[in-house]
This record gives sequence, C-alpha cells and structure tokens, in this order.
Amino acid sequence: GNGLLQIERAHAWLRRSPFDARQRFEVSVPSRAARGVYLREAAETQRVSELAVRVETLFDEATPNKEKVGFEQRIVLSSTQPSWLHAPQFFVAMNGERSFSIKVDPTQLAEGEVHYGEVQGFASSAAEAGPVFRVP
Repeated sequence: GNGLLQIERAHAWLRRSPFDARQRFEVSVPSRAARGVYLREAAETQRVSELAVRVETLFDEATPNKEKVGFEQRIVLSSTQPSWLHAPQFFVAMNGERSFSIKVDPTQLAEGEVHYGEVQGFASSAAEAGPVFRVP
C-alpha cells in the first residue's frame, strides 16, 4: 500500500484540497476484469499488449444533476515506467464512463524479476495535489 495514514497531514491536505469530495473516479481494465494489469503467464510477457482503461466518474447521491451533467475535468496522464508502460498524455473525464488505451511492452524487461508501474491521472488544474486515480 501507500503507507500509514497521517491524520493531521491528511486533514490539512483535505482543507486545502481543490477536489470535491462528492466526486471520485473508478478505474478498471475490462479485458482483464480487474482494476489494473497483471501479466504473469509467459505468453503474456512475450508480446506488447494494448489495453483499454475505463474511467467512470461517480458522484455522491446528493450531487445535483446539473453539476453531474456539466462535469468536465482535464487529466494529465503520467507513466511511472515510461520505457515499457505507455499512455496518452491527456484525458478528459466527464460525467459517466470514458476510456483510453495503454500499451505495456514487457519484451525488454529482465526475466525472473518483479516489475511494477502505474499510469497516474492528475487533475491539470491541481497536479501538485497528487493523482486523482491510478492504474496499477
């Protein structure tokens, strides 16, 4: 995981956060029936995979429909392993579901080791606040 929760720091971050707590993103990779990509079988690591990532914007029940319909957030996508995990540079999240494609190229990675990477989505208006979603 990402470590223990530091209550005082978390509370301070929430107070200055530009994000609306009534909205969140749910990420999935439909072809893998999972929240991320896990390549384990030898055949999967011998070829480049192009996969669709689905991002669904979910709202609190109390959010007015007018706000839901008008929702649009520009997202900057960043790979933690750009040599083998590729994603588009930008994505626009709207009310409902949208998708983008990623490419995973494990063909040049050392065998017998564990390799981990993420595609992280940052709100373009507040990238310093950290990722609004991650695709492991």
